[in-house]
Amino acid sequence: MQHPVLTMISRSSHPGKSVGSRARNRFPLTFHHLLTPAPYSVQIQDDCITAFQDFSRSHGKTKYIIYKIADDKKSVVVDSVGKDQDYEVFRNELADAKDSQGRVAPRYAVYDVEYELPGEGKRSKIIFISWVPSETPTLWSMIYASTREVLKNALNVVTSIHADDKSDIEWKTVLKEASGGKA
Repeated sequence: MQHPVLTMISRSSHPGKSVGSRARNRFPLTFHHLLTPAPYSVQIQDDCITAFQDFSRSHGKTKYIIYKIADDKKSVVVDSVGKDQDYEVFRNELADAKDSQGRVAPRYAVYDVEYELPGEGKRSKIIFISWVPSETPTLWSMIYASTREVLKNALNVVTSIHADDKSDIEWKTVLKEASGGKA
């Protein structure tokens, strides 16, 4: 059955022209498709938000959180929380992440970047990193891409980096992004 509002919209988009039944029938299907939930609608678990709130209040005690999408592709979960002040420890943990079959795996992370600006003092900025290595299977790449902004917005982090190669997450790149190019 044709939805009356959709038929009206379909017809009004072509003023003065008769719209055949074939064209009318395509529009509602397209519109319906937009309302259908994505096959992989990933939820952000409450512990992800709680861990981030604790992290942002820790004043440098916790240095990073690494998140992953669970193997069932239904939720984002905390993978690890780190306190090591050495950026390379974090970078290696992120880049060396593996899935349940031992393959290189994508991850999200938040990192507390501390830096100093000459004459302006010490600064700290939380940066969101989307790590999707180039060898990630297409389905996982798509799921991580479609969930990235949802998680970033849930955490309310403004500054972000999307990386697919380990060189994309070198300290100088992260520092430049966090400081707005000032450090």
